[in-house]
Amino acid sequence: MTKQNASIQGFDPRRLQRIDDVIARNYVETGALPGALTMVWRRGELVWRSASGVLDLGRGLPLREDSIFRLYSMTKPVTAAAMMVLWDRGLWSADDSIAKHLPEFAGVSVLGGGAPAHPPTLRELMTHTAGLGYGFD
Repeated sequence: MTKQNASIQGFDPRRLQRIDDVIARNYVETGALPGALTMVWRRGELVWRSASGVLDLGRGLPLREDSIFRLYSMTKPVTAAAMMVLWDRGLWSADDSIAKHLPEFAGVSVLGGGAPAHPPTLRELMTHTAGLGYGFD
């Protein structure tokens, strides 16, 4: 476990340790995740990082801070981070209709051609409850 610059950046290292404790207790030790690598950045500087659990279940190899592993479906967290930057700037509200920002969604219909009960909102889009399918069903 490596702790870097936490107190320099205004973080209490003991409080950051709670991140590791929660991840270990609730996810790694219960088997929900084989391992977890966590990092906290502030003002462009790495202030905390740690690894817990294993990289390879079959061989029991421990997860290390320099482990290489494949990440899937990164569009969701990247999009969420970008949306939060825009939200911080006051450029959208969760209750805005999707069509307010993406005019192509105006007049959207549900499967079978009818109108939805209400225009889908950004809240519903961000929580995956807007009723959109993947198009392969």
